[in-house]
Amino acid sequence: MMVGQQRWRRLTPMKSRATAADELQRERNGTLLEGDLTGRIIKCFYRVYDTLGFGFLESVYLKAMLLELAAEGLNASAQAAIDVWYGDQKIGHFRADILVEGRVIVEIKASELLASDARKQLLNYLRASKVEVGLLLHFGPKASFHRLTHTNPKELEQRSIG
Repeated sequence: MMVGQQRWRRLTPMKSRATAADELQRERNGTLLEGDLTGRIIKCFYRVYDTLGFGFLESVYLKAMLLELAAEGLNASAQAAIDVWYGDQKIGHFRADILVEGRVIVEIKASELLASDARKQLLNYLRASKVEVGLLLHFGPKASFHRLTHTNPKELEQRSIG
């Protein structure tokens, strides 16, 4: 390998049940799963980015997002504990950056480049919980967001968050 060249490895896309198909069907019907709520969260994201710009720690953006979400009239909790299930067994929990209205997981990243595993992390959070929609907010040199969905099996719908 020559100096200055990076060796790239092929990443296999993660398979999830009905993620793209469900989203496509909802778009055709003119609705997105939690579309109104995610729209309000994204509006808050851009207000924070317009005010603070790029260059702060994730904790600063998280606190600013909580203030904006509260001003928007949304119930949001930071570092919300969400149970992880394996079959019918609770095997642990993870902490989402922000959980909005108990229906959308928000992950905040503040870096020059958004790592490819950030999306995978959020998708794993969605798979392991009853929450079906997640937003990955990137406070980078250019503001960007990614909206992910995962349709969960029926047995997960009966489980509670936290």
